[in-house]
Amino acid sequence: MDNVHGYAGAAITMFKDKLVEVYTGNSATTLQFSECSVEQKSVIRGYLRDAIGDGVVIECKVHGNMQNVLINVWSIVTIMELKGHGNISDIFIDEYKEQENQRKLKRLK
Repeated sequence: MDNVHGYAGAAITMFKDKLVEVYTGNSATTLQFSECSVEQKSVIRGYLRDAIGDGVVIECKVHGNMQNVLINVWSIVTIMELKGHGNISDIFIDEYKEQENQRKLKRLK
């Protein structure tokens, strides 16, 4: 971890050896409904073990075995520590629900 700066350095300082989810901006699946579509975020879950250059090392469970995965920090949108309540999808605002909330607030005025 020597000489690691920037995003990788911040990530290792905040989350070293903690269970995290990493979101790279990709979608795993898009669910199509008659009135809307919902993208399911693709996340990587594991323990943040190290930072090397512009990468972070996440220890992930793959088919029951633990493996290290090196992720380029330039592809990371968000890293969040998992503490047993909620996951990374919960931090993103559901646009449809937010529009409904705004309409309700306008009606109350």
